[in-house]
Amino acid sequence: MSDGDKNLESKKAFFLFTDKKTEKWLGDRISEQEYEAFFLKDHANVLDVLHHYDDSILFINTLEQVRNFDVMHFVNSIKANVLSPGTAVGVIVPSDCGEGNVADCTDFNISIANDKGSLQCDQTLGRILGILDEQNARGRRRYIRVRCASDYHATFSIKRKGKIMNGYINDISSAGMMASFNDACHWGADTYFHDLQLRLFGTTCNLSGRVMGSHSGDRKNWVILFDYTDASAEKQKVQSFISQMLRREFQENLETILPN
Repeated sequence: MSDGDKNLESKKAFFLFTDKKTEKWLGDRISEQEYEAFFLKDHANVLDVLHHYDDSILFINTLEQVRNFDVMHFVNSIKANVLSPGTAVGVIVPSDCGEGNVADCTDFNISIANDKGSLQCDQTLGRILGILDEQNARGRRRYIRVRCASDYHATFSIKRKGKIMNGYINDISSAGMMASFNDACHWGADTYFHDLQLRLFGTTCNLSGRVMGSHSGDRKNWVILFDYTDASAEKQKVQSFISQMLRREFQENLETILPN
């Protein structure tokens, strides 16, 4: 793949050393901006992951790092590895900590914007998002789209003319979904649903939607765009679900990536 082609592809952002609470908060906030964020606990697995996901972005959280962890040696080992040449590596440091020599071997550095030693801060988040923008992490893709592995993860119902129609979601983004109805339907282009309800991992979202067309002429599968005009809070629910599905899919992939 040429450098020009790579610039069109989205990049995954990995965070090394974060606690569970921070993972949920940071993962959801980053997903809301249509970036993909994943979290790694063990630095021993990082190279295997980066071999599989080349051209990624690695944030090393020094606030939570394990004892006797040599940041400079670790960064240099990644930079020297020929199997992950496209990886951008940076560190997150406390606000009262100078960058020191580590700045000489990293692609970027972030000083947290609070004195609590936490990444859960809007100003720090802004700096992280700034790095993702500089690295063109979104690529040409405008929205994150995830597949819904089974019908009990994501379902929907639509109330129209006194009748309720049900089905499951094949894939979803914050912009819309590919919906599979239980029964064949004959929707016209621009058909508008005022009462569209999604059930995502048990969370209910009430919003509206507009039919864009059938999928490959299949009368059961339809592309529907969401309308959040009167349901702005529901968009966060959809994006939180997408973030969960991304992390779930990544954990499943991790089992095949890491050596036994």
